Amino acid sequence: MVDALRTSGGTTTATPVIKDNSLVIIRDLNIYEGGYLQKVFFFFYIKFGNVYIGDTAKSILTLRNLTCPAMKFEVYKCHKFREFVVSPETGYIPSVRSGGTCTIDVFFTPTEPENYEEWIAVTTTITHHYVIINVCGNGTYDEKYHVSGLH
Repeated sequence: MVDALRTSGGTTTATPVIKDNSLVIIRDLNIYEGGYLQKVFFFFYIKFGNVYIGDTAKSILTLRNLTCPAMKFEVYKCHKFREFVVSPETGYIPSVRSGGTCTIDVFFTPTEPENYEEWIAVTTTITHHYVIINVCGNGTYDEKYHVSGLH
């Protein structure tokens, strides 16, 4: 699938921007559908690192729509761990004329001292194209990772 997408004029270079516990997707893929350039995002990771048991870490995923019409999205989550929560699970990315961005919050609240790994997929109305996001984090009782409130 990746090779087929690369031949459609896409790019697989990436420079993620991490600021204030937010990860903005910079890796993108250009897809032409119906004669118009569509912009969707490709594969990457959200790494929460060590999080104290019971604390909640948050990462913000920003979706951009560079097309004229609003674009519906849905998030599918592997149900391996309930410690990862995604909100919202469905919605619309506004058109480029209306700002063209929306955010998805990904929360991690470990309950056991273990390594957590799973994936989420974000689909849009662009047929057969989606984003796979691997999500991982470690639960720990080490108090140096304890942070009060959401972080």
